[in-house]
Order: sequence, then structure tokens, then C-alpha cells
Amino acid sequence: MSNKSSSFQTIANGEWVIAGMGNARQKKLLGSPRFEQMVADLSGNLTLLDHGRSDMQGHYRFWAIIQSINSAVDRFFNSRSGYRAQFYYSKKNGAQANRYAVSEISKKVLALLNGNERRTCGGSWVQASLCNPNSKVWIYQGSWLRYKRLSDRNLEVGRWHSKNHRSSRAKKLTLWSRLTPSDENRLVLKGGYVTSAGRALPQACLAKTMQTRSKELFLYGFT
Repeated sequence: MSNKSSSFQTIANGEWVIAGMGNARQKKLLGSPRFEQMVADLSGNLTLLDHGRSDMQGHYRFWAIIQSINSAVDRFFNSRSGYRAQFYYSKKNGAQANRYAVSEISKKVLALLNGNERRTCGGSWVQASLCNPNSKVWIYQGSWLRYKRLSDRNLEVGRWHSKNHRSSRAKKLTLWSRLTPSDENRLVLKGGYVTSAGRALPQACLAKTMQTRSKELFLYGFT
């Protein structure tokens, strides 16, 4: 279902089924604003909790744990025009949504980092990592994922919950995709792996490519 005032999509109510939660929250997730507005709501309320870098084969990836308000994270992750909904519509659309969200959130993170960078996370290097095409944003996987409470299993999407998913990983991702945490207010922003000089790690060296990630989100709703 197209949203004429947005570059992104809103999934039809009959496809994006949410049940088992309060009416007020359900109404917000099913009547959510444009994707661009959700990203703006997140970015406008961001605080930086932690940041650093991880390494792989002489290349380094910037990461940041960021915090926003619960309701903004809830809509971004769980609503029918949110981040996962864009991947449900198509892998291409999801990848576009990820790039847009990374770009907008990175602007705020870079501003928050200005003058507060760690020694290993200089501003120009952080920018190179975040501008890498393998950059991504995702909800912080806290206790809600570990416990997988029945009260959080509110999302029913036909393709994601097909009984034809047979591999152990597919079944695990399918279970996790049902989860709609309401009390998580953190996100994780990760750049791509680059050298200290900003040279990117070859795609062949990545454990999971962005194409694989997009495919998992399209098929199973989680990654």
C-alpha cells in the first residue's frame, strides 16, 4: 500500500495484524505517521548512551547505543509504516529505508559526538564508517528478546509466520518477529568496517552482507 506523501510504504491493516495489546497502543501502531516523520521523531529526541568501535581483519566499525522516547522507538520498529514494515514490502524498499534512517540518525549522533569523541573514534573516521553502504540501525536487543514474553508476541504477518520455514534459524527469526516490545527506548547504530584511513572492508569478508540481512527481514521479519 503506497503512501502518496512519502517515499516509503504503509502496509494494509489486513496484512499487518496486531493483537493482544491495549487499544490505544494498537491504534497508534496501525495509524502510524509517515516513515520520514517517525525518523524525525526519533532523531529529535536522541541522546548518546555509549559509543566505540569493533574490529575485523584490520578494519573497524563505529557503533553507538542511542536512546529516544519509548513511543518513538515503538512506532519505528513495530508499526505498519515503520522500519520492519518497509522490509516486508520489499527488500529494495527496506534497504532504502535503512539508508534514510542511518543518514538522518547519523547527523544527530555526529553532532552529539562533536568534541566528545573517544581517542579511537575521530570525527572523520566515524563519518567514513557511517557513510559506508553496510551501515545499519536496529532496535537494542535487551531483556524483551531474551524472555520472549507471550505478552510481547503481538504481531502476526502471514509471510513471516509461514509453516514452511523449516530451518532452525528461520524458526527462531519467525518467533522473534512476533515480538513488539513497548518499553525499549534504545537503538543501535552501526557503521561499516573501514580502515583508519577510511578504506572499506571487501564484501567477501563480511559474515553477513546487507543483501542477506534484507532477505531475512523480508522473509522472516527479524535478523
